[in-house]
Amino acid sequence: MRFSFSNPFVFIGTIIFLILSFVAIYTYIDNVPVQHEVTSKSKFQENSYDGDNQELSVYDFPDINVKLEPETSSFFSEKNNYLVLFLIIYSIALSMLFTYRERSRAIDERLNEKIQIEKAQKQQSKINIYNNIENELIKYKEILSPELTLEHLDEKIDKDISYILFSSRAVLEKVLLSICLKNNIQEETLGEMMYILYRKKFLNPQTNGYAHTIKAFGNRAAHPSIKKPIKFNSKDALLVLSILVTLLNELHSQKLLQGFES
Repeated sequence: MRFSFSNPFVFIGTIIFLILSFVAIYTYIDNVPVQHEVTSKSKFQENSYDGDNQELSVYDFPDINVKLEPETSSFFSEKNNYLVLFLIIYSIALSMLFTYRERSRAIDERLNEKIQIEKAQKQQSKINIYNNIENELIKYKEILSPELTLEHLDEKIDKDISYILFSSRAVLEKVLLSICLKNNIQEETLGEMMYILYRKKFLNPQTNGYAHTIKAFGNRAAHPSIKKPIKFNSKDALLVLSILVTLLNELHSQKLLQGFES
């Protein structure tokens, strides 16, 4: 638990501690013994009674010379001075405590407000990214179908991430297979198609990198590791869809998607 006076338990506990300290110090001051001054000697006569006989014995005792003071002590007595000084310090401490508590509460409120604003900004940014991706994917709706359907895509991004990753890989494989068939390239696996298309300059370093990224995410979604499982989130889904859109735009600009047959 973070130590903060905005926490009621911390604040009340500190107040109780200060009050107990005040009581303890006040009790100590109030119980300070009064010292008496011994000055001279005098004689003390003690009556000793034994039946009918009474005799006086004389003893020597120190005479306690006590200076009598009025019942009401001065306000500026030593004990009261200590008490007043402590009350002043105690009041200052309480004032600082209340001030710090209010500052801590204000800081916490500003921090919470900042966190809420950042969450709202991230959420809005996510919505904007999704809208941009969706608008781009609509242009390639015929190519994406049936491997990747755009219906309820926002829900799939949040709840069915593996579908997004694997479907994007399936779209990539279908597109590259179409390019290979049009150019009389006989390759069977996705990795082989990517390799030969890159060797024959159909894929440049940039588009080849996009293809490898989509393939890696799709393979991991289709064949998750038991020993080292990876938990994907919506950011991964948006990333893969964004890369897929960029790849399709690049291939379209190279006229490699013309006459594409699904």
